[in-house]
Amino acid sequence: MKKILTGKRKQIFNGIKEYVDKFKKQLIGLGVFKVFLIFLGLASPLFFKLLVDDVMVKRQLGMLKWVCLGYLGIYILKSLVLYGQRIVSNRVFNKITFDIRLKLWRTYTKMPVNFFEKHNTGDLKNRIDTDVDTFETFINQQIIGYIYKWGLALVNGVVLVVINWKLALFGFIMVPVSFWMTKWLGNG
Repeated sequence: MKKILTGKRKQIFNGIKEYVDKFKKQLIGLGVFKVFLIFLGLASPLFFKLLVDDVMVKRQLGMLKWVCLGYLGIYILKSLVLYGQRIVSNRVFNKITFDIRLKLWRTYTKMPVNFFEKHNTGDLKNRIDTDVDTFETFINQQIIGYIYKWGLALVNGVVLVVINWKLALFGFIMVPVSFWMTKWLGNG
């Protein structure tokens, strides 16, 4: 671990760690919302299976009402979870960006006058505005989103194995083959 976290990487990790520690509860709340979204995403194919197997194949039209209510329930729950996630996410990331901007502003106000003569003040203001927003996007999409996507892939993989392990094995083999084929065709 020490080898990986050297130089700039360690500085970036320490800078992020400060905000992760400060907003740990809110970030855990975001994680809980993401877990709910993963499991709600798994419920939709289950209702689709019921629709095809029971309603269409077995002609149990009484199940159609339950499948429709299930889809409606999933939609309502997913909307509520996304709404809650958006509120928590906005609060956390607005606080993080405010803290970073305030920290930059305080650093700029302590700089000597000749610093501002050497550097473009428009560029310095742009760092407060644009770079901080880029940092927020990085944390949200590259860290939280990355963990969410891996969790989703893992849960989907387990579900595939439970439903049909032979088909899952075929799928697991075909994913790297498709990446290899894309790379091979792209180079040719």
